[in-house]
Amino acid sequence: MNWIPHHWTVNQLVHTEDGTGVRHVMIGGRFVVRDGRILTIDLNRLANEAEAARERLEALNAEFRDLYDKLEPVVASFCPAFAAQPYHLRRYLCDAPA
Repeated sequence: MNWIPHHWTVNQLVHTEDGTGVRHVMIGGRFVVRDGRILTIDLNRLANEAEAARERLEALNAEFRDLYDKLEPVVASFCPAFAAQPYHLRRYLCDAPA
């Protein structure tokens, strides 16, 4: 369904494909994904490392939490206005040619 209607392959691949359409991937004759399962990364270990990094960052930034809480409403009030404006840079290499 991600490819219907088909318009521009690069754009659809980048913006609509979620990875569930990939069953096998080989690089240099070696499977790196087989039956939709990544073989080259230990996802449990990666998740544990990411959680440990989040905990370290949270501890390092704990002293700034009060400042964050005070600034959050002000920053949040600006975000919708920024999001409503067109982004002045080409964010994606696959943006349609002008």
